[in-house]
Amino acid sequence: MYSRKRTLTAAILLMFLIPVFLPAGSWVKVAKNPEEGWKLLVDGEQIAVHGVVWSFTPIGENYSYSLWDQPKELIQEMIDTDAALMHEMGVNAIRVFTDVPPEWISYLYQRYGIYTVVNDLFGRYGMSVDGRWYPRTNYADIRTRELILEQLTENVSRYVDVPGVLFYLLGNENNYGLEWDSDAIEDLPVGQRLEVRAGYLYSLFEEGIQIVKDIDPTKPVGIVNGDIQYMNLIDALVPSLDILGVNTYRGDAAQDLFYESVAETLDVPIVYTEFGADAFNVVEGREDQYHQASIIKGQWEEIYRQSYGKGGYQNTLGGFVFEWMDEWWKSAGMVEDLDVHNDDASWSNGAYAHDAAFGVNNMNEEWWGICAQSTVKTDGVHERRPRAAYYLLKDLWTLDQINSTPEEIAAHFDRDVQPYVNRGEIEAIRQSDKEDPVVDFRGKMMFVGNGHFTDIDMINGGIDQISTSRGQWAYLGLDISPFNSVDAGMTVRIQGEVPDTVFEQEAYSRYGSFTLDAASLTDPANPANNPPLPNQDFYPASRVEIYDGYFNWETDLADVDFYFHNGHTDWIAEGDYFGLLPEAFDFFGMDKEGSKAPFGAEFTGKDYLEGLKIYGGPEIYWGSDPQVMAKYYRENETLSWSLLYNQVVGADQSGSSNGYSQRASGWIGLNLWPWINTDLGVLFSGSEHLGDSYDHVDKNADGSYSVVPNQQINIMDTLAYKVDLSTELILYTKLFARYIYAGRVADSNNIITRDGTQTVDVGTGNRHEFQGGVRFQYGGLSVMPKFLARMPLSHPLPFASGGPRKSLFDPFAVYANREAYQVEVVVAYDPTGDTYFFDWDNAERENAPLAGYVSLLYSLYEGPTDATSYKNMYGEDFSFGLGLPSINGLWSVKSRVVWNAAPSVRLIGTITGGAAQSTGEDDRIVTYFGSGVSARMGQWFIDSSVDVNAWGYEDWYKQFNITYPLQWKLDVSRGFDIPSFVDTDNRLGVRWKGRMYDQYAPADEVPGGENWNMEVLAYLSVSW
Repeated sequence: MYSRKRTLTAAILLMFLIPVFLPAGSWVKVAKNPEEGWKLLVDGEQIAVHGVVWSFTPIGENYSYSLWDQPKELIQEMIDTDAALMHEMGVNAIRVFTDVPPEWISYLYQRYGIYTVVNDLFGRYGMSVDGRWYPRTNYADIRTRELILEQLTENVSRYVDVPGVLFYLLGNENNYGLEWDSDAIEDLPVGQRLEVRAGYLYSLFEEGIQIVKDIDPTKPVGIVNGDIQYMNLIDALVPSLDILGVNTYRGDAAQDLFYESVAETLDVPIVYTEFGADAFNVVEGREDQYHQASIIKGQWEEIYRQSYGKGGYQNTLGGFVFEWMDEWWKSAGMVEDLDVHNDDASWSNGAYAHDAAFGVNNMNEEWWGICAQSTVKTDGVHERRPRAAYYLLKDLWTLDQINSTPEEIAAHFDRDVQPYVNRGEIEAIRQSDKEDPVVDFRGKMMFVGNGHFTDIDMINGGIDQISTSRGQWAYLGLDISPFNSVDAGMTVRIQGEVPDTVFEQEAYSRYGSFTLDAASLTDPANPANNPPLPNQDFYPASRVEIYDGYFNWETDLADVDFYFHNGHTDWIAEGDYFGLLPEAFDFFGMDKEGSKAPFGAEFTGKDYLEGLKIYGGPEIYWGSDPQVMAKYYRENETLSWSLLYNQVVGADQSGSSNGYSQRASGWIGLNLWPWINTDLGVLFSGSEHLGDSYDHVDKNADGSYSVVPNQQINIMDTLAYKVDLSTELILYTKLFARYIYAGRVADSNNIITRDGTQTVDVGTGNRHEFQGGVRFQYGGLSVMPKFLARMPLSHPLPFASGGPRKSLFDPFAVYANREAYQVEVVVAYDPTGDTYFFDWDNAERENAPLAGYVSLLYSLYEGPTDATSYKNMYGEDFSFGLGLPSINGLWSVKSRVVWNAAPSVRLIGTITGGAAQSTGEDDRIVTYFGSGVSARMGQWFIDSSVDVNAWGYEDWYKQFNITYPLQWKLDVSRGFDIPSFVDTDNRLGVRWKGRMYDQYAPADEVPGGENWNMEVLAYLSVSW
């Protein structure tokens, strides 16, 4: 009796404990009824897949954006925003192009009843094989196949027993990416090559399916194929296939032959993994909700008719509409115009006949969403605006796909889409009024309070003086959109008090008023050229002024854009090989000295004027004369070229080495990857210096100089030539070299480097220059040693012969183009290739757990320089009286590390150091060190730095060789939203700065002989 009771008790306990130890996930399988066709069963219950491809990339981001690296609160807000709308619509499954963490798959399922398909991309978009990145995956390579299967094993193992996983898919139309080359197939005709390549791909799919089934036998496994290409190979090579996922864009119907081909060849069920229609009509140039909804209606009616028990081929389980929401990053090379909803189509498809036209692309990649994405945010997430297709599907899916009859389907789908269009367009008007009203007001207010502690004697103790000051600014903006093709706006700045600071003077001095000292306008080296003037009041900024403005007009043949102090990119990526147009941005206070650059208008050609740009104005980049530039640029994968002409139209010609009235350049780029890439360019820098006299200086073998007086500038002195060569033929290696010949007055501009290197093209004339090096790339690690050798055509003019030349008064001078020999090593580590570590906004975008770089530069300046020029604080140009001596053994180090310690925690550390000369005339060598740490933790932000024996932060400190034994900064703030690493908008903070002084500091900063100085500044910035 006791034994039976114990057995009964154990049985009862076992009944309760079994669910604890059983897998939490569902059992899913596909099954075929000979009479009624294929069905999908989840724990024995049949379901039809009513899904969407979930897109969630916010405006302003691109393919590198990872939702799963964001703070948990933002992830949940994003999911709740979309999943609530999906649930209301009737979505029961999603497909995603990223690996959704298991906990969020469970969250989607348990809260909203939405399943997730786990989709391993199977090397579709390139992969790293033993340290080398291959943009085209070679499925015939044994090592590549091993790595793909290893990654698949690791990936799928995360999802075993996870509630909410529906089934597994491999790839994403990988049959469209068979572009790799192999010795084994290079002699075959193209068609046969593709067939052989496809064989390697599909045999690997079979191996992958077996691995997934071994790891998780409770779920079906399918592949995502591009349409129904290679059915014969799939049949022969993928016998374990459970589901055929198909990405197809055949208009509103695939037709019976599609289903028949799959049924007779494979006899497996179909899931549409991508299908749909874009919502932009190229012919009419507008959003077109009607045709998007109509096409999607036809597609789903066909799915219903070809599903289980309907008497057709009965082999369709459902589908995933492409896509949930518009993505604004799929044009402009996927890296530009990320906050612009581009309407340029990238490919053509005659199956979408409503906007198909001969010779015109009609597939608009940024407009495929059944929801539009608004620029307006709620709780940190861009608002979704459902289109007609959303409301239509919500009603269509109310019909039971499994138990409905063909007659019921016909009656249910026989509906007019216009009422849904009306609703979608009303939503569009409402959202447009909210996000882009005809008149929109915006603004920003800034308040600062400063406490300045002076005369600090750290040895004897005590603070002799404490001063306080305040500052207030308001920026009020107005944007208008009177027509769809026209946008305009302006910002007015209203200035209140200006804080009286020492450490913030670089930021605030341009706002204040000063009394101009006559002596400050006299150049001691050239008093005759700068006669004294009477003292006068100087106001660099008005109390109320127009701060910036813009005007954009889009037409069929061109876009016309007006810029006034609101930022313009350079043209280097568009064929400006010599960098004649620099960047003009005000991110870090570039509006010093009253500059309003960029100030000009730009014409950008379209259609048959594609490639033509004309840009001109009073100051199109900082410090420029009034001028106009015209450029024609064309590119393709093999050959690209450009022509550029630059004309100064209101020249203030000073006769200096950078004085020109016209310039022209041409460039040809030849890409024969991986064998060789070639860039060739020529520059003509103007004729105004032709016939000017100069003293030529040769360097003798013993290091002395010989002067040949009274030479004249000729046509060769106005020309520059440049050639770049590179090859990636050697495994893991890129070899590169550059040669520059620049005539004595062939000046362009300093070209910004974007690969972490400190050796640059200085852009000045009067030089021969060789650069070269090699970059070894293995996985996320790259090592790049390089060298530079530069020799001026004419060396600096010795003092005994009347030198040095003055950059303000001579046709040319030797300074940045001095004789130099440099070697450098750049080591970088960035395991995620989708966020380039040296992009200007990498601090915001870097998504690697840990990434960083270090650059070490060693310089030998074998030659001295002539004299350069400088500007005083009032914008007057002066020339130094002396140049710099030759110097060997200078060095510098730069390093930056980004650590994403947690989804809401990012730290960035920097290190600088070196031994360097000034950029003026002082010959003291400065050995300096500096470091900084910035950290964002949720809404808190910390920015700190310490510099030892370094110059001040503005460039003029280095010009005059003004250094401080110690400088520091500590800034702690809290943002009203997630704070940015780039600006200080919308936050409240406190900043502490200080300095220690010695004999190299400015005398006016230590009038009482104090050795320490510091100030604390509180600030508030509010934007709306």
